[in-house]
Amino acid sequence: MANVAASVHVLVICRSSLNCKKVRLRFQKVSSLERFDRNGFSIEEMLKLCAIDEARLEAAETLLSKGFPSRSRAFWRKGLRRLADQNRAAGQPSVGFFLLAGETPVGILLTISRWDAQTGRRIVNLSSWYVEENHRWSATRLIMAGLADKEAIYTDLTPSPA
Repeated sequence: MANVAASVHVLVICRSSLNCKKVRLRFQKVSSLERFDRNGFSIEEMLKLCAIDEARLEAAETLLSKGFPSRSRAFWRKGLRRLADQNRAAGQPSVGFFLLAGETPVGILLTISRWDAQTGRRIVNLSSWYVEENHRWSATRLIMAGLADKEAIYTDLTPSPA
């Protein structure tokens, strides 16, 4: 499989006027047959996002149990059910987002929403962000999906050990 085109760019990184480094970057455009990762998924499939609705709560429970093994499946089952009930009452059909490889969830970000009457804006708490190791290169897609509402106020109030 031959590359269709290639280009070389030089990026100069300077921390001060005396300390500069040149980094040579090479970009290649590839044919559609070359757009596969080492697991055989196409690039397009690797970047697929979907909302976690009530039909996908069991898959969310499975992935969260894998990503946060100190918590039991029962913990996640109960928490996801409460979150789904709360979000449904608030008019939010989703509890967060999946990153999918094909149809397999490989990443997750939970979103806990509520409407603030004082500001007239939606407040969204981001929680439980996990992406399987071999797919972490695309983990920021979950954050971008979670932060998509430009009018919302975002928080991350989930307690974590220091």
